[in-house]
Parts: sequence; structure tokens; C-alpha cells
Amino acid sequence: MRIRQYGTFALLVVCTVAIGCGGGGGPSVAITSLSPLSGGVAGGTLVTVSGTSLGGQADVVPVVTFAGVPATDVVVLDSGSLSCTSPAGELGVAEVRVEIGDEAASFSGFTYHPTPTLTAVEPALGAIEGGDTITLRGSGFLVNDAGEPSVAIGGLPATDVQLLGDGSLTCVTPFSPGVGLYDVTLSNANGVVTLDDGFECVSPPSLLLVTRATGPAGGYTDVTLTGTSLDVEALEVSFGGVPATHVVALSATTLLCRTPPAAAGPVDVLVRTYGGTAV
Repeated sequence: MRIRQYGTFALLVVCTVAIGCGGGGGPSVAITSLSPLSGGVAGGTLVTVSGTSLGGQADVVPVVTFAGVPATDVVVLDSGSLSCTSPAGELGVAEVRVEIGDEAASFSGFTYHPTPTLTAVEPALGAIEGGDTITLRGSGFLVNDAGEPSVAIGGLPATDVQLLGDGSLTCVTPFSPGVGLYDVTLSNANGVVTLDDGFECVSPPSLLLVTRATGPAGGYTDVTLTGTSLDVEALEVSFGGVPATHVVALSATTLLCRTPPAAAGPVDVLVRTYGGTAV
């Protein structure tokens, strides 16, 4: 404030500095980019906001919102960037707004995509020790910047995840802590989806006794196999490497089949199920 004297009149001059309008000589808050530019409607996407004067002020924490909904885990990285976790939102483009004290800036360009879906696991049975290749089916595995997927079975990570398309992928099952049903979870940049009890780990079979341990080389002999865990769907019963026919599981301990033609002499009998192999 200055007072100037002009003859018998005095002029009072008042200078005002704008607060929150980029005054004081420093650059105004501005947003120039977001990374990534999209995420799932369930939220949970880690977003980096870049621009100018995003470092906040002393004792002032930046407030970030997506379409008016506050983000969480806001962390100032430096004067030109901060990170936050997107909240849940609605499908479409959302405005991202950063408020620091009396200043604010907006950026229209974060897109909410549908979360993936998971409808089936094929096959839905496997061995306790893992190592089985299974196929997951659903949607949203690839499109909308879904990124690299991860799969867990019973909370344990599957390996060798291979995208086949937007609706299917393959992976290798992990070692399981025991027999039973386990949830299958798929995660990507657009969200997390779980198929409850989507995969069952089963016990390996054992083979204890073969009734009618002899038969003609021409085959077609009905044989009863006795053991354990024989009621799990049998993928293969063979005699000397040649598949048997008419395979029927009567119970967990009894399996019927008909021998194939084979060369004369002793042969190995093999039973293979989703739980493993017994000879």
C-alpha cells in the first residue's frame, strides 16, 4: 500500500496478489497426463498423475477425485507427479481432478472398463501335486488394455499363463495342500474375478488287484480292477500300452474294463485319472 500526495489530495493505492490463481510467481497446478489411462469399474488401479505444481504445499495433502469420488493412497512423488488408487466407478470416461489448497486442475480421459468374467475351467479336476494344464473361459482377458493376467487356485499362483484370446487362457496348476474344491481367481488391469469352487484337486489312483490276471491274446476279456480313487473320471486304462474298452467305474475301489488284443505274455496294467497314474 502506498500513499501519494497530489496537492491537497491523497491517493491510496492497494496492490492485491491472487491466491489460488497461480499468483506469487509460481506455476499453477496443472495435469498433463495419466498413466494408465484406464482401469476396471471395481477400482483399485494404481494411477500416476503428471503435471506441474503437484507436489502440494506445506501441511496440505493433495485431494484427487475420479468423477467426484475420492481416490485413495495419494502419494506425492515429486513436484510434477503423484500416484493414487482409483475408486470404483461407472463405465465410461471420468474426469480426474486434483485439488491442492485453493488451486485445482482437471483432466478428462480416465476410462472405466468392465471387470473380466470367469465362467468355466476345463478340465475342472486335477492332481494334488499340480502340473496340469487347464483352460479358463470367460471375457475381458485381453481387450480394454487388460494387461498381463495372473491366475490363482486356492490362493496359490498358477504358472505359465498364456492368453489365447479375449475369452480364454491356459495355465499350469500349482501344488495343492490337499484334496478338495478351490476357488479360481483371475486378475488383470481391469479387475479381479473369482469362480467359487472352480477347480477340484483329487487323490491319485492306486491299483491293488487285477482279477482274471490272465486272458487270451485276442483280448475281449472282462476284467475287474481293484484299488483306490478309481471313481475319478478315468482318462485311460491300458494293457501293455494298448487302450482297454468298456471302462466303467463302479465305485472308488472298483473299475471294470475289457482287455484289448495284445501279444502273448505279461503286460503292465495302467490306470490314469485326473488325479494321476497307477501301474
